[in-house]
Amino acid sequence: MGARSRYETVAKVVIAFTRKRTWTQADLAREVALQPRQLRKVLMELSEAGVPLEREEEHPQVYWSVPKGWLPGGVSLDGELVTRALGLVIRLPPGSDRDHLLEALAPFGQAPGPGVVEHHGRQGDVVDQLWRLAIEGIEHNRALRVRYRSTKRGSSARSISPQRIDQSSNHLLAFCHKAQALRRFHFDRVEQVAFDACEQYVHIDKRRVDAFLTESVDGFHDPAGARELAFYVRPSAAPWVAEDLPDGLEHERTDDGGLYVHGYVAGLGQVARYVVGLGAEAEAETPELRDAVEALAQGALESGGKA
Repeated sequence: MGARSRYETVAKVVIAFTRKRTWTQADLAREVALQPRQLRKVLMELSEAGVPLEREEEHPQVYWSVPKGWLPGGVSLDGELVTRALGLVIRLPPGSDRDHLLEALAPFGQAPGPGVVEHHGRQGDVVDQLWRLAIEGIEHNRALRVRYRSTKRGSSARSISPQRIDQSSNHLLAFCHKAQALRRFHFDRVEQVAFDACEQYVHIDKRRVDAFLTESVDGFHDPAGARELAFYVRPSAAPWVAEDLPDGLEHERTDDGGLYVHGYVAGLGQVARYVVGLGAEAEAETPELRDAVEALAQGALESGGKA
């Protein structure tokens, strides 16, 4: 046999032992496409080269094994275990340790797709289970059944089709089967989670998911849809407002040193409350935002008067 084919044969034998620690000589010969006589010669050469092969006869079979942890400087994991490890490592806080682990594991397993997950930095059995099932649901098109605690409606059971784990916040973006629309689910409000065997997974086009995330304001998305919202911030508050804007909004400096803040977003209520919180330092520019700010301010005055 030529030099190249010999190297390939040795590689096949070594790889076979990384997948399974013990082989019968007959099975291994079939696995690497060799005659038993040729295989015995390769195994003896590997043993002489330092591979800790163990030979045992049990008529009519001959068994060849390697000890647990025999790989020098490494461990042997199958593809499924590596993929599970990737799912855990990718959720760690960013840093050099996380990056090194991902770099080492990525070539040997199926990492979650781009934009699917980022670290959450939280602990807890339900949260950990939700991350695991959400990743599997996204990768393999499986619906989930969750018990979710809403700030307004209390706890209720919902069927959802997970689409994306938002890397900017602890939210799962999913298609809600009851609302028939994309919704955000905060990880800390999920009380129970399991795969839903009764509901068929609903896939949402990536462009719709991306648009939903882009149009959100601080992680919230108004079902009424996106619109252009803008407000002006006076120079006295411009420096700190520029550093503390809700996610989803952009700003430019104005000639007088103030800020022009704007965004095509689905978050009228969130932006209006932010502007009201700035008080006299801000002024709504677009009509819908101006009306919403006035309504909030009027409601606050009436509430204060009743008190």
